[in-house]
Amino acid sequence: MAHGYLASEVLELVAAYSPKCGSNSIRAWYTALIEEASGQPVIDVDHFLISRERASRCEDYWKVLFLRDPLRRLVGFYSLWVVRDESLWCFADARQRFPLRDKSFSEFLLALQHLRAHDLPLQHHLVPQAANLQGVDFDETVAVERLGEGLAGLNQRLDLDVPIPHKNRSLDDPSLRDFVGDKKPDWFRNVGVPGAEYFFDVETRALALELYAADVELYRRRTGLDILRAIEP
Repeated sequence: MAHGYLASEVLELVAAYSPKCGSNSIRAWYTALIEEASGQPVIDVDHFLISRERASRCEDYWKVLFLRDPLRRLVGFYSLWVVRDESLWCFADARQRFPLRDKSFSEFLLALQHLRAHDLPLQHHLVPQAANLQGVDFDETVAVERLGEGLAGLNQRLDLDVPIPHKNRSLDDPSLRDFVGDKKPDWFRNVGVPGAEYFFDVETRALALELYAADVELYRRRTGLDILRAIEP
């Protein structure tokens, strides 16, 4: 599934998030909220995960949907699981038959295009954010690009004061300012990783927007923000 749903009776708060969408920060923040509100330690926040169907029935809970710019999410996945740590999730499909090791970002997008054309399931980090939302009436949407601001607002709403975590913060190299969508993982390991926009030219951005059209529409509609632009030719 795309989204995980955290729900706590003591908070009366449902938080829906996807992998590679600030999920580690959101989970750490939610854990701290429960501990602050209950006075009890949380051993495993996964104990608070519920199904989408149960989330839709939490009528008195405040429901928050966390969304990330789908293009930034693709770069985040590639930078972490293909470039920095190819030992765990370096494949595109749920059956692990399409490895991404040694693939450029452009080749990664082509692999996703192939899976879509043949109706093959993606691995969970790549499932569209628009999936698994049916029937849940969200009260608020927080853009991951403004996560600190959004979590601070929720702290205030809950009248709880917990730290705003910043897990897996990007380590972009600001000195790199050329298109890198055709570079292989070894190049990034040797040279560095630039900002997300430098992974896209006109063609790769168009392909990514097509592959994640539902996410693009959802993100724009729910956050009011635009999608990452490609670099100028």
